[in-house]
Amino acid sequence: MIRSKFLLLFLLPGIYISAQHQFQINDGSDHYNVKINVENCDKEECQGNATIDLYDKKTSKLFQTLKSDNLNFYLNENQSRQSISSSYIMSKVRDI
Repeated sequence: MIRSKFLLLFLLPGIYISAQHQFQINDGSDHYNVKINVENCDKEECQGNATIDLYDKKTSKLFQTLKSDNLNFYLNENQSRQSISSSYIMSKVRDI
């Protein structure tokens, strides 16, 4: 019984993490790589709670984490959910 409760503590966070969708941007900056974890995605749009982690390219260490309660962005047919180009995100930021 104690073992099953102990295992449950490790499994529940894994279920939460796997429900997130992750994107990586490596060409957006000379100094930082970016990982975006967002709550909900479908074929064209991602939205919801999100974290944006900035990693220093020289050291690969986490530099800063930004959080949003309602991040929203769109994908086109040439983009996958795992990799999104910085030029696409920047073009959407300029459209706002």
